[in-house]
Amino acid sequence: QFLPGVEPIDDEIVPNKTTSDPFHSTPLSYLLKNLGITHLYLLGVLTNECVASTARSACDLGFKVHIIREACAATSDDEHQYALANLHGRYADVISLSQFHMTLGVTNQLADG
Repeated sequence: QFLPGVEPIDDEIVPNKTTSDPFHSTPLSYLLKNLGITHLYLLGVLTNECVASTARSACDLGFKVHIIREACAATSDDEHQYALANLHGRYADVISLSQFHMTLGVTNQLADG
């Protein structure tokens, strides 16, 4: 189920994830590698569960993983911060939303508005 404004567009591929780590229950790795994708930007809930599991698997599969700090959440801020600290530098680069915007070439005016 998707929230309004973040639903798939046109023919976007949407694997049916049935585990905490989509690499275990979908052909996601195969799809991404065949599309030539090497960098993944992760966001979602729960930071310390699904996001962390996905980051570890993606890294182990050879992807360069980036986690957008402000775009993830856990049941508590302590769990969120602990998970990010454990993943950063080992399995992923934890980046800010503004760093992600810079990667996309989004200006501050667009990002804030």
